[in-house]
Amino acid sequence: MRMKISFGRFISPVWLIALLFGMQACSPNNVTIDDSLKSYFDSAGVIGTYGMFHNGAGTFTLCNVKRYRDSAFTPYHSFEPILQLVGLETGVIANEKGVVITDSANNRGVAADSALQYSVGEFYTTVAHSIGIIRLQAALDTLQYGSKKIVGRVGDCWQQAGFTISPDEQLGLIKRLYFNQLPFQKRSQEIVKKLLIKENNANYQLAYHSSRTLLAGGGEMDWLVGWVEENKHPYFFVMNTIRAAGKPAATAAPIDLLKKILLQQGFLMGKR
Repeated sequence: MRMKISFGRFISPVWLIALLFGMQACSPNNVTIDDSLKSYFDSAGVIGTYGMFHNGAGTFTLCNVKRYRDSAFTPYHSFEPILQLVGLETGVIANEKGVVITDSANNRGVAADSALQYSVGEFYTTVAHSIGIIRLQAALDTLQYGSKKIVGRVGDCWQQAGFTISPDEQLGLIKRLYFNQLPFQKRSQEIVKKLLIKENNANYQLAYHSSRTLLAGGGEMDWLVGWVEENKHPYFFVMNTIRAAGKPAATAAPIDLLKKILLQQGFLMGKR
């Protein structure tokens, strides 16, 4: 196992800035509460929260602060980049093209890049079993990931109700990944960052991982975590939404909702 054992406590962006600059992080000067963005969630028939952190300016834009900061949810597919990182650190995944055998009887496997792009469940179940509960728990402890404790089976702990993380913590993790500040080798972080990049053109780079999960009692939970970079300036975002049981299924993907919000904020045009 090659993972760096660094047990420094996870610090989310809000609290990191607070430590560096005192209470300035919570002042009106660098935190904008923009609940006008709620109209996008309303039109999609969901309840949601959105948070963005502009690293260069140290400013935040938040919608539905209570859900963003004080609520925690099951990560579902948004946990897959973490499994990729731990898999790379432990050698379970060789590289971004590394194939993991998911069906030994027929010698069939899935490559790491395809698994992350399409959220291939059997890939991550196999990877989690190969990592093992001891090493995966050690990684969660090192990261101080959400509620930290593996709940139920190691092969699907990220889908269990008792295993949760807040949107604020998700934002902190993606920021640390971007700057290679997670307790993993730089190589592992660079591989996962590359796999997260979905759009890269002259105007912007958009990187994210999207999670849409149908809930057992009906309804739906979406996560979307990543960054948008324009003119070499990164902005980190997290979006979490839920559609209650009994409401019509959402027809738009989470990324479509996110892009509407980004466009309102002036992104995706190369002008930020």
